[in-house]
Amino acid sequence: MIDDYNTGRRITSWDTSDPPKSLDSSQLMRNAPSLSMSQHNSLVPYSQYNAQVRSQNSIDQRQMQQTQYQTKTLRSSKPNSTDIETGSKFSIKSISINHILGFILGLIITAVPLGVIVTFYALLCRFLNIFLILSYELFLHFFKMNLPTASDSATTSASTTISTSISLPPQCTSYNTLTDISRLSTYTSGCCPCDSTVSTGWTRITGSAGTQLITYPVSTSYCSTNTPGWWNGTHPSTIGATTSGTLCVSYSGYLCNPSYSISPILATNCSGYYVYYLQTLSCYCCWIYPRYCTI
Repeated sequence: MIDDYNTGRRITSWDTSDPPKSLDSSQLMRNAPSLSMSQHNSLVPYSQYNAQVRSQNSIDQRQMQQTQYQTKTLRSSKPNSTDIETGSKFSIKSISINHILGFILGLIITAVPLGVIVTFYALLCRFLNIFLILSYELFLHFFKMNLPTASDSATTSASTTISTSISLPPQCTSYNTLTDISRLSTYTSGCCPCDSTVSTGWTRITGSAGTQLITYPVSTSYCSTNTPGWWNGTHPSTIGATTSGTLCVSYSGYLCNPSYSISPILATNCSGYYVYYLQTLSCYCCWIYPRYCTI
């Protein structure tokens, strides 16, 4: 707003585009605001004229204030770059969070039923597999249990072979017996009975005498003799088999005195016991009486 001293009023910003021209005094009087005059065309007092001029100035001031307010309003309504950036960031952040939350919620909604369906399908397949296996086993059990197979034939053949191989020799059923407790290798009472009474042939050791001949040397005075005899051989492990050994006599510092040893002495495995082919022993002078010791 600009004060115009020629007219005595203020000019607003839109009046500046056409600045007032200089006027002479007659024109100034012609353009002066009209004053209320009396009918007698008398002079108006200065105070009244001044009041009219002031009222016009106050109107111009109110117009200028309204223009400034509108300008400020327009300026305040325009968003600045800071507001635009802040709003954009907030909008992007809101959109991103909403998208993420929606994606997670959709994933949960779709994943839970899918997991249940997959689990149910796996359990169903396993149940069907077990059912098929059991059905097959039952089929084999009820419909094929009586059919002959190659394994059954092999088992029958093996049984026949075993029965043939364990056929016992005749000495397992026809033999003599020795039952004297004094023959035990731990027996030390008495002395010197002679085995000249033992018959040559197959003999089984049984009863108080034990079950078999000893296979190790013992000291003098055991088995109720000063010349104990022990079998230097190996018992057969196969049923029906027979092995050969020597009767050794412990005497005069010899574990197997060659002067009194006798061979062959045979042993046969009779499936649970042994039978021996023994020979009759000679009784020498000076209390040299060899004897079969048992255990």
